Amino acid sequence: MRDLQGLRCGRLGSSAQDVRAALLGEKPRYAPDRDFDTLHVRLELSVDFRRGVVDGVCSLTLKAFRPVRRLRLDACEMRISSVRAGGRPASFRHKDGVLEVRLRKGLRPGEQGGVEVRYRLTRPRIGLRFVPASKLTRNRWPQLFSHGQPDDTRCWFPCLDAPTQKATSEVIATFPAEMIALSNGRKLSDTVARGLRTGAGEA
Repeated sequence: MRDLQGLRCGRLGSSAQDVRAALLGEKPRYAPDRDFDTLHVRLELSVDFRRGVVDGVCSLTLKAFRPVRRLRLDACEMRISSVRAGGRPASFRHKDGVLEVRLRKGLRPGEQGGVEVRYRLTRPRIGLRFVPASKLTRNRWPQLFSHGQPDDTRCWFPCLDAPTQKATSEVIATFPAEMIALSNGRKLSDTVARGLRTGAGEA
């Protein structure tokens, strides 16, 4: 915002270059190249508000654009415990916010495949945020909310994180029974057992 204010106050002219800088920023950004398309995202989340921990299982359905032997996914600020590809355990490397999965059987162009990642978030700072109960703000219950614009989704589940990447989605969340979950899309189920509520929805 500081750069944009500067352009408005002193540097914004009528040239195409000035207008481009004001709208797009001084440094151009482009959608990342990718070897595959994400068709569907399925998330299973178990939330522990007391410890600020979320245990997740992210299942991705993918379609290859070109021959693929390794999948590179954005995955920041999480601990990866296991990865499966094609229903079988897969070797992986997680470093510098990138999860690289080696496929036992590569994907041919146009072929679909799947990968399942089990992971844990501990008091996440970006993408998914815990908000404690507070008399000051009149929050009777603690809250948890997600935000991914424009590319913070990588901080709460493994994905190909770019605004141009579109996919259908399904979320199954388990949390204390006295709380509720809100989301866009269509509600599929809502069950309570042993003091926990599990809600499911799709979009």
